[in-house]
This record gives sequence, C-alpha cells and structure tokens, in this order.
Amino acid sequence: MVLVLMACKSPVTSAQTASGPAKYGEVEGVGARYGSHNPRTCPQGSLSGGNAPTVTQATMSVVCNLEGPSIDNTLILISEVTVQVGGGRSYNEANLYNVTDADVNAQVYPIRGSLKRYICSPLPPLGIWPAGQQCSMFPASVATGACYKNTFGDWHCTMAGGLGSQGRNKQPPPTAP
Repeated sequence: MVLVLMACKSPVTSAQTASGPAKYGEVEGVGARYGSHNPRTCPQGSLSGGNAPTVTQATMSVVCNLEGPSIDNTLILISEVTVQVGGGRSYNEANLYNVTDADVNAQVYPIRGSLKRYICSPLPPLGIWPAGQQCSMFPASVATGACYKNTFGDWHCTMAGGLGSQGRNKQPPPTAP
C-alpha cells in the first residue's frame, strides 16, 4: 500500500488510507518567523500499536521526525510524502546506528518512497530572502529508511535519499497542511 500526503490548506492534514486518516498536531509559533506553516507533530498514541507499522503510522512518523527547526537557524518542512512498508526483519543493532530506545524484541521494517524536503530561512530582518523565496526545495524521488518500535511501543520511522539531487533555490514553503 502507498500513501501520498500532500500539503493542503485545511487546519488538519489528512491522508486517507485503509488504515485511517493521518491527523497531526503542530509546534505553535514557529512558522511565522519563516513565513510558513508550523512544523507538524504526532499526537501521543498516534504511532502506537500493531506488530508492524501501518502506512499511515510510517508516514506520520517520517513527517514528525523530519519537520522542525534545525541547529543552523533554518526550518525543515516536507511535503508530498509517499511511503511503502516492506517485510519485517529481526532487530540488529548494526542496522540502527545510534538508536538507544529500540525494542530489541520487535522487528524492524524497511520503508521506501519519496518526498520533497524544504529548508527555509527566516524572513527579513533575520534572513535575507523575502517571502516566497525563503526556501530551497530538494526532491527525494528515491528515498529509503526504516521503522523500529521503541521501548514505549511507538513506531519511529525515518527516510532519506535524493537530497544530493539538484535543489531548487528561492522557493516558497509548502502550503499549510
């Protein structure tokens, strides 16, 4: 099953799949500085449950793990996320570098898909680019990653790839979810 999540102008981002709609929270007060929507968060319990992550859980986890302010004073936003969940494999510490909260008794699931990653600078006077030109967009048409269950029973998924592809500068941020 593939889930496509596109940014839209409704107050709650939804992506309908057989496993239900995806509903996000947000980090309030961050987006205004960047002329964008606020980064999305995953409400408590939305990533819990199941022996394998659903496509909705995997997609939500990717979004919530990738979006947010970065240490270099930029804001990371993503859009047009697609995710496929593969078959599970046994936990192997070598495959989950620097992960300290993994449930070693749960399986790890490979994921693949695509997304667009936006790196946005603050608007003037803190930044130099005017509204509508403050972001660089990097399409990742072939992205891969993994989902693991942490010791609290929540799925944690991340996906990367294609960021070395040609980025597009002076882009507007993705539309509000």
